[in-house]
Amino acid sequence: MYLMKKCISDRNYILRYPEFACSDGAKRREKKAVRRMNRFYKTVTDEVIAYCGTVSAENPRVLYLLEAITDMDEDERENFTHLAPVTVTMTMILRNRPEPTRRKTAVHRWQNGFLMK
Repeated sequence: MYLMKKCISDRNYILRYPEFACSDGAKRREKKAVRRMNRFYKTVTDEVIAYCGTVSAENPRVLYLLEAITDMDEDERENFTHLAPVTVTMTMILRNRPEPTRRKTAVHRWQNGFLMK
């Protein structure tokens, strides 16, 4: 399994999120785990984009930043098993001037394609 960082940006948002890919010769369980994790982060980015559209309609100067950081270094990202735990920390920042910047952090811990407690 491989971990990549993707970025989507527009006038009102910059979203950096993880995307997982199967290694060569991946078995069915690994493919299902990858699809499950990618579907989760796709849903997160879709919801943030929809929210930014709603907020920016009221205030065109709004900016939403989403930054996902994993607990892996560069070497570990290139080849790891789906059974290994992966922690993703997502920091969400909303800048809606002149209001104060709002910040929220969510931590997701994955193992075998499932969110852990």
